[in-house]
Amino acid sequence: MQTLKDAIPEASVAAADKERNDAMAALHFYAALALSNCKDADGAKSHLREFFRFHPGQSALTAAKYGRAFVQLFDEVQRTLATGEMFERFYPGFNERGDGGEETLPIEIWSTSPAFQLLAEDAEREEWGRLRDDGARSAFIERFWQRRDTDPQTTANEYRAVIAQRVAFADRSFQVPNELRGAMSDRGRVFVLLGAPARIHRSGLQRYETTIVAQRARTPLTGTLERWIYFRPQLSNVAAQQVEFRFITQLGYGEAVMQRDFWPLKALAQARQPRADKTVAP
Repeated sequence: MQTLKDAIPEASVAAADKERNDAMAALHFYAALALSNCKDADGAKSHLREFFRFHPGQSALTAAKYGRAFVQLFDEVQRTLATGEMFERFYPGFNERGDGGEETLPIEIWSTSPAFQLLAEDAEREEWGRLRDDGARSAFIERFWQRRDTDPQTTANEYRAVIAQRVAFADRSFQVPNELRGAMSDRGRVFVLLGAPARIHRSGLQRYETTIVAQRARTPLTGTLERWIYFRPQLSNVAAQQVEFRFITQLGYGEAVMQRDFWPLKALAQARQPRADKTVAP
């Protein structure tokens, strides 16, 4: 696995498109095979999704050559991607186990970071406001992440790394023109707190979905509705079996504006709680 991991950055800079795509597809395929053999199904599926990104189209495997468990994972990922509802279809390239680093900010303005803005509790905001030197601020940041460390037995803080990956991807993918950075947009906030949804549906607005703002302005019925669906294993302390976030883009209303419904707001509120006693959702 280390050999494969080390080879991926080298393959990603190959000059020829076909050579680069073939190399990346092969590396992700064999990384998935290795992780499957190590009983890491989630890690294997993550690499398989990358494999299909570089090697789109129909493929088939035989159990006699690769083993039944890996073939089942391969078929499952391929079937899911074929539905056109996976996150990767609309927003390709996210890898929660990637090597992206945390955003570097001057310590005196660290409170402006998406991590603090989205995760900090009221008491933490008040405490930060009382700090007057960089030593105290540095100690605060360490305590802030320690409270959210999902596996204190390891030297790494997995949750902190995951949040850094999500923030970087959200900034690239969800920026609203002339407004907020991607991680602080409506879709970005949901993504940073909950990760990638299990399903995405995107469609044109129907008459009953037209916003009141647009109705008052007599705006023609044009726009899109994007629905992000999370299932219970992805949610923290939420009683619903699934939660659907609705983002409306419409002239006179805004771009990808989240509808403030009960269960989505509840899911976000729960996701903001310190998670030291929980595991990071894949």
